[in-house]
Amino acid sequence: MAYSNRSLAWIAKKNYDKALADCDAAIRLDAKFALAYNNRAVAYLHEKEYARAVADCDVAIRLDPNDATAFENAAWILSTCPVERVRNGKRAVELATKSCEMAGWKDPTACVILAVSCAEAGDFDSAIKYEEKAAALNPDSATFAKLSKLRVALYKQHKPYREE
Repeated sequence: MAYSNRSLAWIAKKNYDKALADCDAAIRLDAKFALAYNNRAVAYLHEKEYARAVADCDVAIRLDPNDATAFENAAWILSTCPVERVRNGKRAVELATKSCEMAGWKDPTACVILAVSCAEAGDFDSAIKYEEKAAALNPDSATFAKLSKLRVALYKQHKPYREE
């Protein structure tokens, strides 16, 4: 647990090598510790090791099928990844929908992830609907609203959102 927690501090400091090392240590101590896989997936994402990130999300989901964060992380990567061969809109929608269900459809981040997933799958009407729902769930954040408007503008042009 301590290694996994420290990995989050390393991720926050953008020291992904140390984060990965701590996640590896946590997994060596407990190969069934889902959070360590999820944290390692985040570090891999920042290192642009997208396939490895998705694989770790899959392990985290298998080990803890009630952890919405692992579903969200996987869906985000599968829908926004700059590497085409990693993207899988259909699977992203399934994972993001599950995350929204777990949150009772009240988590704006989960709704954004469902929106980007729908856009990747080519369902731009649903992408707009879920993006607008996310904005309505988080009305007090100007930054959130600005990003939401940018994504809606993409969806109206039938373009998915991509991480750079």
